[in-house]
Amino acid sequence: MKKWYFCKQCGYSCVISGLTQISNRLIGKGSPEMCPNCNIKIAELPIEIVDKYDCFNGLNIFSTDWIESREQYINDYVSQFPEFNKELYKKELSRLKESAERHFQYEEVQKEKYMAKINKEAQKILDKQNCISKCPICGSTNINKITLGSRAAKTAVFGVVGAVDDAGKTYKCGNCGGKF
Repeated sequence: MKKWYFCKQCGYSCVISGLTQISNRLIGKGSPEMCPNCNIKIAELPIEIVDKYDCFNGLNIFSTDWIESREQYINDYVSQFPEFNKELYKKELSRLKESAERHFQYEEVQKEKYMAKINKEAQKILDKQNCISKCPICGSTNINKITLGSRAAKTAVFGVVGAVDDAGKTYKCGNCGGKF
């Protein structure tokens, strides 16, 4: 079960699950029960506080609503503790803002990469659609494919000479009559 914890000095908050504790011990990371800013033991947030403030309940982290809800939580709850230190809170807030900026920059880069991929795929589709053959002699797009039936008929009427005339050709221009 996930539980929310907070630092009474700076307002740092986090979720700690049993898995977090096990993984931190396995990789030799510091105790998750300590504030990374103040290096003091963090306290469990009462469930009624978690339920009261939207910053703990699914708001998009670093959104305007999340920031406002978090500010309200700090002012209503954390600032009431005698250990609360406004200067340390300002440092935590600065850390959160830097983290948000990095998060938004990362998301922007990911969005740009995704859009580049989409644009590349769209360009491939457009290139295929725009790949209309043109007559190399006159540039006309009024071209017709030389069918197997027309080849056979020409060979039947003209013999080998008819077959040689269309050999290696795929299209015939409807304007100039050129074969290519």
